[in-house]
Formats: sequence, structure tokens, C-alpha cells
Amino acid sequence: MRTITIIACIALLALSVACAPARDGTNGTGAPGMQEGPAAAPGLAPETPAAQEAPLATGDTVATPAAEPDAKFTVTGVEGDLVRLNPRAIDPDEDSITYSFGAPFNANGEWQTQVGDEGTSYVAVSATDAKGARTSETVKVVIARADRPPTIECGAIVVNEGDVVDLHQGCAISDEDNEEVAVTYGGWMDSSRYQATYDDAGTHTVLISASDKRDGKIIHTVRQNVTVTVKNVNRAPVFSADFPTSIKATEGDVITLPRDLISDPDKDKVSVTFSEPLDASGVWKTKLGDAGAYDIDVVASDGMTTAKRTVHVEISLRNTAPTLKPIPDIAVDEGQTVTLPISATDREGDPLDVKVSGWMDSPTRKTTYDDAGNYTVKVSVSDGTFTADQVVRVTVRDVNRPPVFVTPA
Repeated sequence: MRTITIIACIALLALSVACAPARDGTNGTGAPGMQEGPAAAPGLAPETPAAQEAPLATGDTVATPAAEPDAKFTVTGVEGDLVRLNPRAIDPDEDSITYSFGAPFNANGEWQTQVGDEGTSYVAVSATDAKGARTSETVKVVIARADRPPTIECGAIVVNEGDVVDLHQGCAISDEDNEEVAVTYGGWMDSSRYQATYDDAGTHTVLISASDKRDGKIIHTVRQNVTVTVKNVNRAPVFSADFPTSIKATEGDVITLPRDLISDPDKDKVSVTFSEPLDASGVWKTKLGDAGAYDIDVVASDGMTTAKRTVHVEISLRNTAPTLKPIPDIAVDEGQTVTLPISATDREGDPLDVKVSGWMDSPTRKTTYDDAGNYTVKVSVSDGTFTADQVVRVTVRDVNRPPVFVTPA
């Protein structure tokens, strides 16, 4: 803030002292002019603005503009300056002199101007001697407009986790004097844009500083704290990349889906359900007969949102031994053919190898009249890995034959 001191010369009684009025924005002693604000002070005659002309109607009269007060001295300043009047007067009788000042100056002849005081005022300055004799002069006070600082206007800034905070959209920064404005950011953000993460829920403060410049030099700097609210966003549970999407197994295997590969990014408690044939723990102990293809749904929930993964499970057949249909005991007469009714199947459809051993080495045998007796035959069926066996009892009954002539006479 600058202070302007004005020394005014006032003539007392018949004695006149010549003083040069200040014409260069100083007080005649080299003191600088002041800064800031329009408006004439109360009780003073403001500089009359030019009247707006309007068409005259018949019988109208034209008003004469008020004459500008006659002021020999002019004081200049800028809104925000402290303007000080420092009058000097001489009393011919060498009486003591007291000074008084019209508004807006105080009893000490000072006026602290403000932004908004821009304009012209006329102030009466009086010198009074001890006997009450008074001399007055009018001083013209001209206050020029001060450079205005930038303005920062921000509304409520509310975003969701994961959104971009853009202070260019949430705030308006301007300069009334159209000067260059440099803006910096501090606190929670160090630039005008920020990508909010899912850990940013809460209220944050950003300090915005705006400086206007003229010829590369900073004139004013204004600062404002801006509150940015980041709202919490609930996220669904997440299946790890290692969580299986397909499983191949064999009948008899135990299938277990890993619950520990399911998590919640917000650290919420997660409940997991599995569709059949898995149990509530995500386990399935397969058995013979379970071969086939299955789509199992796994659903994870944090109580608000869910995530689903479908796991394709293929259960293949486990190799088992062939099945040999039971062969009953066989009884034939001598001379007849023994035929073993062998019937075997393999569940997996593997090719079977049939082997007959013991009294017979093939599925059929033509008996002779020397074969009477009891025999055992082993039938074996193999798929190359597993074998099914059965022992069959074969009885060949003796057949009495009539005599045979060697020589009839």
C-alpha cells in the first residue's frame, strides 16, 4: 500500500501564499499516486458524468449541468492507497491554526481508499485560527481504478472412485483485467486433472493459486482451498487369473475348486456358492458312472454385487475289467461236441482277447468215446490291462456201444 501526502497552501485573511497544484499524480513533493476503487466520498460532489441526450418534446426545457467545483489543487491516487492531506497555512497575527477536512478524510486528513473508491471527489480543507476566523479551499481528489486480482470460483466437486477429477470443469479462474494468469495446484492434487483410484474414497483438499502477470511480473496472487469429495464405489468380487475355466478328470478323481483364488478388491467378506454336483465346499468326489461333461457355476458375492465363473468339467471313463457272462456247467455224451457259450463285454469298449485253457484250448471240442469223465476248462477275457476269468466244469458221459463183429462165423 502506498501513502500519498498532499501539502496544500491556504491563504488566511488578506495574505495569500502561492502553492503549485500537483499535476503529475504526486503531491507536489514527489510522493507517488495511489491505487484502488471508484465512487465519490459521502458529502462530496462527485465528478458529474456526461448526461445522456434524449429527444426534446414540445415545451421541454434543457437543464443546465451542475458546475464542477473550483479546485486549485488536485490529488491523485489508486484504489487501495492511503491518501494523506498535509495543509500548511500562515496566520498574519501568528495565531495558532487548526485544520479540518471534509469527508471521506478523517480528522487527521487521511483517507484509506478501498477497491470501489474509483472516481473524483471534491474535499473541503479548512484552516481556523484561535479567534475563529476560517479560510477554506477545495481539493479535487481523483482515485484511479486499481488492477484487480484474479478470481477463483469453484462449485462442489464430487466424483466416484475411478473417475477423473478435472478442476478445469469444476472451477472458473478469470482475470477482470484480461491479464495473463498462472495457476498452480497443491495439496491432494498437483495438477488440474487426477485419476481417482479405488483407494481415494473420502474428502480431500486442493490448494489453487492464481497469479496475474504483467510484462512477466506477478501483480497479485490469490489462493483458495477446494474440497474434492470422492465417493466410494463398491466393486464386485474378482476371480484370480489362476482360477480354472476347465477341468479334465477321470472317474474316481476328487475335484476341488479353489475358494482362495476369489477375492474382493474392497476387502469385503465374500461368500461363494457352487452348483451341483459340487458340494457347498466346492468339492466333488467322482465315482464310476460319472463320466460325461458338466458346466459348473461358481458365484461369488460381497452382499451387494456378484461375480460368476462357469467351469467346464469333463470326466472320462476309468478303465475297468471286462465283464464275462457266467457259463453254466456243461454235460455231454461221448461223441458229442462241447461248445462254451462265451459272452463278454467291456464298458470302455476296448477290444477283448479270449483264451481257453485246461481240458479245452478253444471254445469247442468234439469228444471221443475215450473222453468219458469230468474236466475243468478255464475261460479268460482280457482288455489288455484287466482280465476276467471263469472255470467251467465239463462232464462227458460214457456211452455204451454195442458189440462189433470181428468175424461173424
